[in-house]
Amino acid sequence: MKKIYSFIICLSMILSFATTLKANANCTCTNTEKGVIITSGSAEKELSPDTVEVSIAIYTTDNKSMIKATNTNKEIAGKIYTELKNMINPAQNDTIKTVGFNASSLYTYTNGKKNFDKYQVSNNIVVKTKSIDKVGKIIDKAIQLGATNVNSVNFSLSTLDKQKNDLLTTATKNAKIQADTIAKALGSYTTGVKYISTNYSNTTTTRNYAMLAKSTMNDAAEGSTTPIEAGTLKVKVTVNAEFYIK
Repeated sequence: MKKIYSFIICLSMILSFATTLKANANCTCTNTEKGVIITSGSAEKELSPDTVEVSIAIYTTDNKSMIKATNTNKEIAGKIYTELKNMINPAQNDTIKTVGFNASSLYTYTNGKKNFDKYQVSNNIVVKTKSIDKVGKIIDKAIQLGATNVNSVNFSLSTLDKQKNDLLTTATKNAKIQADTIAKALGSYTTGVKYISTNYSNTTTTRNYAMLAKSTMNDAAEGSTTPIEAGTLKVKVTVNAEFYIK
């Protein structure tokens, strides 16, 4: 019985080996790649921003009453909101909104002792508009009506994604052209992509206008508009790729 079992196992191994040999005999090798070419393509563009976002803060204080500090803040914020709303255009997706409201008690410390100082209320309003030419007037109007801080003025481009995709296409083509040129010089040609990665960067124009209220009020009193320059937006895309060649 043991001899029969051993014979069956040996027969199975022989048949399996024969099948493998037949498969290898019928195989035609088509893997003739010579190697890989690594290239990098880039594209960049300098654009003019078409949108500006202004962050305006209103701080009010009172030594005796939180309610009084709050009511004063609401009154100032209401006037600013109404006036600035009339200076923007909702049809072009301009917006104005409150993004933060805070009421707190402030203290001073003398010889390690905590002493109540005053109540403070803050309100932040953000105006987003495509009327970049009006940003100076928007700031001036807010300060004239009682705003105490202009926290930031940020410029951006509403078509940034489209611009990025266009540059991505150009950078990818540049990488492929380089690979084809190198392969041709070697008497070869590209057959496909092994690996590809992208890198995107943009330099936006951002200026900090914190604590601008005092100087802006002086300018407004002299009848001049706060000068705000949008500058430019530089967008760059880089594509790193590895191409198979034959």
